[in-house]
Parts: sequence; structure tokens; C-alpha cells
Amino acid sequence: MYDAISEWAASHRLTVHDNGTLDLAVHDAAETYRYVLTWNWGLGPTITYVMLNPSTGTATANDATLRNCRAIAQHHGYGSLIVLNLFALRSREPQALYSYPDPIGPATDDALTQLLPLGDTVIVAWGRRHSDLHDRASTVAQLLYKKGVATQCLGINRDGTPRYVFRGSAMEPLASGLGMTVSPCRRNDLGGGVTGPGGVRRSR
Repeated sequence: MYDAISEWAASHRLTVHDNGTLDLAVHDAAETYRYVLTWNWGLGPTITYVMLNPSTGTATANDATLRNCRAIAQHHGYGSLIVLNLFALRSREPQALYSYPDPIGPATDDALTQLLPLGDTVIVAWGRRHSDLHDRASTVAQLLYKKGVATQCLGINRDGTPRYVFRGSAMEPLASGLGMTVSPCRRNDLGGGVTGPGGVRRSR
């Protein structure tokens, strides 16, 4: 996994930061964008999260969101995680996505396309707010659907969007693809939401 990420980063002339072990963060030269982050803590499969945008987390300093991602992953028996995003712009405040000229980042879609297969489980967790900016949730949902990626989530918001990682407890079971359509994320579901059997939204 780590060699594949490093090779992908090199192909885009991106910078790989590591902590001397198996934790990586891939940025552009100015560190305006973070395209992928990994965190390894032991044996077990790898879980991949697709969230809204990166905040301050790096290969050497994990923020609260990443710590919560790890808690969820550990509870479900995973030994490492990968984080990808709808937008690669690094910002503590999602409102910055609206004012920055290119919040998506030039390599984001390729990161999603090439690096999603590295994980054993894909969790969509971009939340309700801001994910419809530039039609990103729907665009990425379509990408996942076309690639046949079987996604899971941490629960479903009332509007059909997948819950953010702070919504709900790490102890809750993952909402799996069982009984759902091929991919829970459907292009025709507003906001790139999660659908139930036959494309009918489920609410909690």
C-alpha cells in the first residue's frame, strides 16, 4: 500500500511526508492540498475513509477527526487507515472551500480513482454540509458507482447523505451494502446520499 501511494505521489510530483514508520501524508509543494493520509497501528485490514476536506492532520500530528477515525477502525478490527477527501484543500473551516479558487485540487479525482482500491473497506463520511459544493458529492458518488466500489457508512442523515465521523459512536455497527444497491452512493440521490433497496433513501 505504502509503495503504491509513494509511486502515485511521484507520478504527480507531490511531496510525501512520513514519520519514519508507515504513516504517510501526500501534499503539494506548498502544502495547500493534502491528497491522502495513512495511519498504521498494527496488524489487520485497511479501512479507507472518504470525507469532506483535510484539516490539520499530518503524518506526525493527527487531529481530532483522525483520532476518531482510528477509534472507529480499531473497534471494528482494522490495523490501518487511509483518508481521501472530496476536496483536498487543507482548512480547519469548511467555509474556506467557498472562497478558494480551486478547493478540489488538481490531483484529487485521480487520487480517488487510483488509491481507493488499496483499502479493504471504503467508508463514505463526508457529512451533510458543504458536500454539494461544485457538485462534489454527486461527482464522487458517480465515480464510486462506475468503479463498482462497495461502500459503507457510519449512518445516514435524514437528507440521505452519509454521516460525518463525529456523528454517532465508534461502537455502532457500520451500515453495510447488504440489502442496498451496488453502491450506497448513487448519482441520482441528492448530495451523493446513501440509498436503500431499489434506491429508496433510508433515514435515521
